[in-house]
Amino acid sequence: MIKYVPALAGVAALMALTAPAQAAVSLSISDVTLDTYNGNLHCLPSSGCELLGAGYSPGGYVFQDDGDSWSFDFGSLFIVPGWIGGDQNASVSVDFSFDPKATGDTGDAAKAKYGILLGVFTGGSLKWDSNKHGADPLIFSAGNAQFQLTLDNLGGFQVGNAVDLTGTITMLSHVDLPGDGAGLGVPEPASWALMLCGFGAVGGTLRMRRRSVGFA
Repeated sequence: MIKYVPALAGVAALMALTAPAQAAVSLSISDVTLDTYNGNLHCLPSSGCELLGAGYSPGGYVFQDDGDSWSFDFGSLFIVPGWIGGDQNASVSVDFSFDPKATGDTGDAAKAKYGILLGVFTGGSLKWDSNKHGADPLIFSAGNAQFQLTLDNLGGFQVGNAVDLTGTITMLSHVDLPGDGAGLGVPEPASWALMLCGFGAVGGTLRMRRRSVGFA
């Protein structure tokens, strides 16, 4: 039986070397379009109250495995002070462009509600449509992976101060493609352990053979 040990150990080491390595998945946000709409916000003449927004690209991220998440800032909002004379609502919309190109839900809309103190425009809050009760999550596909996009609500912000808009992208699933690093890539830790055990068994068996030959 001992004579078969080197062969079995060698097979184990070879399996470890050829075991598929987890391929990383890269995703970049190439552009962010952020629009604000103040059509429902009624201000007294020349008071200037307004919700302004600006989007910016947060760059990219390399996802290592399913369930991996990337949190980022993608824009900012700023409230210009003024006197409210009517409706206290405005709206915001955002759309993301991805590299590789994505299909699915890559944008969302939100309603901003302002706080009023004695008629003065003092601050507000914002809630994205996808975060409403019963709303479907934002799911999109890009390259060989599927992702979920989550945008964070704003509980409150103040006039005269810019506030960051934040979000999170989670990789739900992916498919390893030929040539993307799977196959003869760098072995994973479990593969290294199997390979070392295989080589160790080969070396131990060879030492036992030399000892048996020496005492014969």
